[in-house]
Amino acid sequence: MLTFRMHRAALLALALPGLAHAQTALTPGHPDLVAAPPQSVDYEIRLAGDVPRVVGHFERTETVADGRLTIASHLTMPAQQRDQRDTTVVTWPGLAPVMRSYTDGEESNRVVFAGGRMVGRSVLGNLDEPIDAALPAGAFGEGLSWRLARSVPFRAGYTATFQAADKAGALTPVTLTVGEQQGDAWPVTVTMAGSPATTHLVDAATRQVRTVTYSPRAGTTVEYGAPPPPPTTGVMHPGDPALDTSWLTGDTATYTLQLVQPMQMEVGTSTVTRTVAGGVVTSVQTISVPQQGMNMTQTSRAAAGTLAPVSQSMTGQGTAELAFTPTAVSGTKDGAPVSVALDAPVFDASWSAEVAQSLPFAAGYTAAIAAYDATNGISTIRYTVKGQETVAGVSAWEVEVVSPSGTVTYFIDPATRQMVMMRLSPQEGYTVEMRRQP
Repeated sequence: MLTFRMHRAALLALALPGLAHAQTALTPGHPDLVAAPPQSVDYEIRLAGDVPRVVGHFERTETVADGRLTIASHLTMPAQQRDQRDTTVVTWPGLAPVMRSYTDGEESNRVVFAGGRMVGRSVLGNLDEPIDAALPAGAFGEGLSWRLARSVPFRAGYTATFQAADKAGALTPVTLTVGEQQGDAWPVTVTMAGSPATTHLVDAATRQVRTVTYSPRAGTTVEYGAPPPPPTTGVMHPGDPALDTSWLTGDTATYTLQLVQPMQMEVGTSTVTRTVAGGVVTSVQTISVPQQGMNMTQTSRAAAGTLAPVSQSMTGQGTAELAFTPTAVSGTKDGAPVSVALDAPVFDASWSAEVAQSLPFAAGYTAAIAAYDATNGISTIRYTVKGQETVAGVSAWEVEVVSPSGTVTYFIDPATRQMVMMRLSPQEGYTVEMRRQP
């Protein structure tokens, strides 16, 4: 049986032959293109899931001046070693290419478009070559999909194609398709050969891009979007009566970091020293991974009875100096100021392991906390007590912890609440275990 939506589309196709397949060929200055106002965003890049995993950051700024639109973007995805910067200048509002500058690691290109030609330089490692090619008539430059997705007419089924010229003048055909309206937003999907289809969800009134999503492979969805609002209900806060912190005493533990997939090898060490004095617990953790050039030290302080955070400092892989109160987080991260107002007290995410160690141990028990870290801001961290597993001769409780930084599984000795082992996947296809040494 046809659904109403399918039935309506079929009737339209029958009533107006060729309409369902009509396409508009967009060129700079095409009358279909709307001069959507400049948009600037500061978005997370995350893997979609019950608790999205933050894997990167995307900033984009658009400015209009003197008949030119300048688009500056910066994308970082550390696990993939991506650090891309792109500055694109086009005419306004026609969007004809004027200049593009692009860097990504050892690759950099700068091209100026004028007089029907593209002139500039391309650098890749030690290879430095001039760029001098014809600009095909009617072509846009690269890097305009976001802008064009905001500029097409919003009506379901609208389809347009355009040509994007690369630095050598070679053309890539790109298709834009407007889907069915979703509430007060329109999905505009961009497709081109060799890349996954990318959907921009665009606000119907402001033409601001709310999210960008694509699936690099089956079962995985990547989303660009604003950080979700801080949790307000259904989460634990410092001092929650369900947490048993009586086990927190002075202790020093050394852990071996072992890569167990896709191969087995020792990759580093970690030491955690904990002291308790004057009602404050202080944890100093050092991590050394020589092959990655990682040497990091993090010092965190919290109230011993409630795990209410007091301060945090970090050196090594970035720097941070943070102070916590029930109403605010303040300080610096990598030299930049941090000032976050809190509606309710939150945990410091660096104490997420100690929260796991303080939970009731019962198979199937679940909990969530509101926590702050300098990378993800305020977010939800979810805990599930999975059951018991023998690790290093101990029948340890397995606690799975899911946060925007990924999933970590802790194995905890029920007698002492000491961490016996933790397991995590720093990137897809890799598993690392951190085992406590006797």
